[in-house]
Amino acid sequence: MPIKAVACDIDGTITDQNSMLCPEAINGIKMLKAMGLKVIFVSGRSIWEAYTLADFCGADKVVVAENGGVVAKSPVDIVILGDQEPPLKAYNVLASKIDNVRLRRSFPRFTDVVLLRTFPKEVGREIIREHDLNVALYDSKVSYHLTRSDINKSVGLRKAAQILGIDLKEIVSIGDSETDVPMFKACGYSISVANSESDAKANSSYTTLSRYGRGFEEAAAHVVDKFFKLQ
Repeated sequence: MPIKAVACDIDGTITDQNSMLCPEAINGIKMLKAMGLKVIFVSGRSIWEAYTLADFCGADKVVVAENGGVVAKSPVDIVILGDQEPPLKAYNVLASKIDNVRLRRSFPRFTDVVLLRTFPKEVGREIIREHDLNVALYDSKVSYHLTRSDINKSVGLRKAAQILGIDLKEIVSIGDSETDVPMFKACGYSISVANSESDAKANSSYTTLSRYGRGFEEAAAHVVDKFFKLQ
């Protein structure tokens, strides 16, 4: 099946360890766009941040935010796939059971709750299981995200692909953390950058030698070499 799009995470994939946008990543996006590919940002960030970054970086204007909970076709055309009630309930339970559970300052959210990484995630996950909260605790390596358990990046990307008229198997996904694993499994091909967590590497088709934005640029070159050079 031909490749028609690349779905990429933002933090740790096109940004560095300090969340600064890497210029090499812009080169990678330009490389992919020159091949006629759609470039879809799929992020844990708010829809406002993801859409603004897509516009700035030259990616396509259909973006997935809140780890799959929100999809935007424009700043005023937003599809909300989840809801915040279960994550808020989970936050209140965690705050009552664990010391130092703290909200992370962020732009307004529609479907998740963002926490600082101030407690062991496995402790939080065990409490969520014990209380049957129907919520997943994801670690993006920047923040913890409490999200309804049926929402993840593959859900949001599926909606974005539907909007663009693309099959998920026609998409290459690129990322670095456990939040990216659902879209890795759903897409036709997947790439983890070198700084990725072991779970992301284990579930990707290919891992770059370079880290962060330089790794994304390498991933873009790999996509061109693998899917277009022989055509």
